[in-house]
Amino acid sequence: MRILHTADWHLGKTLEGRSRQDEFEAMVDEMAAIVREEAIDVVLLAGDVFDAPNPPAWAEALFFEALARLSEDGRLVIVIAGNHDQPERLAAARPLIVGSPRRILLIGPLDADGAAAGEPDAGAGAAAAGGRPAARREAGRERQSGLDEPAGRAEVERFRPLSLVVPRTGERLVVAALPFPSERRLGTLFSADPAAEAMQDAYDRRVRALLQGMAGAFRPDAVNVVLTHLFVAGGETSDSEQPIQLGGAYTVRPESFPVAHYVALGHLHRPQWVAGAPAPVRYAGAPLQLGFSEAGFAKSATVLELRPGAPVPAPEGRMGAGGGQVKEVFLSSGRPLVRWRAEGGLAPVWRRIERGDDPTAWIDLELALPSGADLPGEEEIRRLRAARPGIVGIRFAIAPVGPAAGAVRLRELPWDERFRRFYREKTGAEPGEELVKLFLVYLNELETEEDGDAAASAGI
Repeated sequence: MRILHTADWHLGKTLEGRSRQDEFEAMVDEMAAIVREEAIDVVLLAGDVFDAPNPPAWAEALFFEALARLSEDGRLVIVIAGNHDQPERLAAARPLIVGSPRRILLIGPLDADGAAAGEPDAGAGAAAAGGRPAARREAGRERQSGLDEPAGRAEVERFRPLSLVVPRTGERLVVAALPFPSERRLGTLFSADPAAEAMQDAYDRRVRALLQGMAGAFRPDAVNVVLTHLFVAGGETSDSEQPIQLGGAYTVRPESFPVAHYVALGHLHRPQWVAGAPAPVRYAGAPLQLGFSEAGFAKSATVLELRPGAPVPAPEGRMGAGGGQVKEVFLSSGRPLVRWRAEGGLAPVWRRIERGDDPTAWIDLELALPSGADLPGEEEIRRLRAARPGIVGIRFAIAPVGPAAGAVRLRELPWDERFRRFYREKTGAEPGEELVKLFLVYLNELETEEDGDAAASAGI
């Protein structure tokens, strides 16, 4: 069977307030083309479908369109909720799927009557979603099995894997599907000890028990896959990812995964293999560059060809002929994100614009200026943005002549001029007089209350 692994679509995400709807639409077009060209049987979408729990209407409409297009020709599509997704919203389309010819599984709430609540041999119209409210409440009560304990038997049994037959090949696929598991979503407290190390150990034990429990249903005559949304120790992060939890408490060790043909992960935006696991573990990465920390990242989807009964492939992507094949399909949709740095003023920037550098890119511009140089005026910045609308942010890097001397000169300026310089450095524009007056009024109130110390500590 042929499997497409993708993740972290983040539909609805903007870039410094700029819409990227057309880029997301192009990405869905590209995914639909890949499943046709690569003769894909199963699509695995490993969470963070949306960028926010309450996405814009166009993002939801695009998701439903993507489900329809990806599930054409009898393809199976399995989607789990990530940490950005609202699980109940992700699974809300269940009534439209049940009884339809589409083979779509939407796995959202963890407190349902099983994380994958369809029948074990789910066929057409299957839709994993939240169970009945009473079942969810009962599930929550059963899981209060004590603090800092591995998952109880009832909880492990509740998260039963999916067992499905791929129509084109007649082969069986078993998927241990675990949407993003947090304390709130699991309805339990992992550890009474607030220390980060204790919390991390408790979380790792809980996730390990859930995954190993589901792996107990893996079959020797099937392709056995794990699908989840987690941060795994050793993964390479970027600034565009929302931390699952500060302090690393929600971190899973690579060795906690079960033996499987493949572990399909979501959360990290850079495509990468994870070392140290007993199975091939891979983050598919985000299909678009979502922030400037991802500038230069190659974006891709992962295509796998796996066979039931074949030996489990070697970890870390070394999948030989006996265990299956893996291919990274690079994506071209979406505008690139680039960083420009110009020394001494705007002249180098104008030269790059005239040459046509990075014509379709979103640009983060840094202007490096010597100490004491005049900052570009508001009109100059306006002309620059008009000539290249793709410039998203303009930052000023002022070279100090010595930290002490620079600090003295800044402190010698009146407060209104300090504010104007600060505002220009942060925004690339001149503040209006009303804004300057408002700042001075606020500053006066601070100085009255705290003798001016608050304003100085703000770094202005």
